[in-house]
Amino acid sequence: PPRLPPPHHLRTTDRPTMSGLGNMAGLGSALPARDGGGGKKKGGGSDKKGNKKQEDSEEGEDSDFTEGVDQKEVMQALSQLNGNKGLVSALQQKLDGLVGSSSGFVESLHYKVRARVEALGGLQETHDELFEAFLKEKRELDQRYRALYQPLYIKRAAIVKGEEDVEAIAEAGDLEEEAAAGDEAPSGIPDFWLMAMRNNETLEEQITERDDPALQHLVDITCSRLEGDQKGFILDFHFAQPNPYFSNAVLSKTYNMIDEEDPMLESVEGTEIQWLPGKNLCVKVLRKKPKKGAKNAKPITKTEQCESFFNFFSPPAIPEEEDDLEEEEAEALQDAMENDYEIGMMFKEKIIPDAVSWFTGEANQEDSDDEDYDDDDEDDVHQAVSRIQAIIRSRQAREQYLRLRKVTTSLQERIAARARGEDVMDGGDLEDYDNEDEDEDDNNDNDRGQKPSVA
Repeated sequence: PPRLPPPHHLRTTDRPTMSGLGNMAGLGSALPARDGGGGKKKGGGSDKKGNKKQEDSEEGEDSDFTEGVDQKEVMQALSQLNGNKGLVSALQQKLDGLVGSSSGFVESLHYKVRARVEALGGLQETHDELFEAFLKEKRELDQRYRALYQPLYIKRAAIVKGEEDVEAIAEAGDLEEEAAAGDEAPSGIPDFWLMAMRNNETLEEQITERDDPALQHLVDITCSRLEGDQKGFILDFHFAQPNPYFSNAVLSKTYNMIDEEDPMLESVEGTEIQWLPGKNLCVKVLRKKPKKGAKNAKPITKTEQCESFFNFFSPPAIPEEEDDLEEEEAEALQDAMENDYEIGMMFKEKIIPDAVSWFTGEANQEDSDDEDYDDDDEDDVHQAVSRIQAIIRSRQAREQYLRLRKVTTSLQERIAARARGEDVMDGGDLEDYDNEDEDEDDNNDNDRGQKPSVA
């Protein structure tokens, strides 16, 4: 997902406080509170139960760092800033300048270790230079193949619009069906882009039934890089004109990027849709009947925003530097920007390059196969089969064991009866045992018990 601009674009801090300035200075809660409490609750020590009280400290406090700091002098200096935005801003800039400065760690290393670290730094610089060269070649290669793709996209658009046709050979029954229906072949490929979008799970969630008639007039979608040194891309949605919903021939969505390799959005812009009267799909009109006896007998109407794919062209705005946002507002904005960027990349990376496969549904099936069956799933299947086979073997072995035990018990009883001089009939259980084995599958012949002789 994309990252929003650096933190100063989405500040969540309110008016600076002394504790806030203490944190900003790296002193944490070691600074005293307004009552001079020194960052700890009064009455420190143990409570009635003998448990040591927790210090009133914030996460990240470094006791070694704050040791030796004159708390009163720090508080006296900070108290002079309280309420003076100019001084606070100056201190903020000064502290920001300290970010990234040396902590003294490298300097504290043994001189031989420092030399090795410096050697690694040289290797890293060479690596970075090579990586920059790679990115440059990658951009050039991307630009080269975009130029090769372009004639194919132009020809595809001409066929979809009906501006160019292809030779068609009727199969058996096609002519009879066409004659029976009495209809001529439609021009181009109707609803091509609408069907392609509908077959994508992510985009399908954005499209409502009210959007379908308007999206039937969508005849092409193109993507192009921003010109010059600008980073980002533009999505252009081309609509047949005239259409009964809006007067725009092209609706555009522009993604301005700070960095494309590590996606960081600077801003997102969308075309303002020129809706025709009563055709705005992004709002719904609510009508309320007036109360009985009211002087104004006309129904009361009001409009409110509603779900629609065309909200895609009204992206969430990234606030200016001076705007303050609460934490929840910042998180909601981050989620909205990520969702918007995901949809934009879906068009750029999947829908536009492989539109015909999304129209036929083949691309959706491939995505489903990739998601539903991967290496982990295959391992799970093998494990399940192995468990089932083990269970079957276990049951077969148990049944075999029970039959053998039954025969052994019968033999022992006969031997004991003969020892007592009693008449014993041979067969019986032994024959039953053989009969049971004969009912087994031929593949188990080697496992069948043999009729033992009786002494």
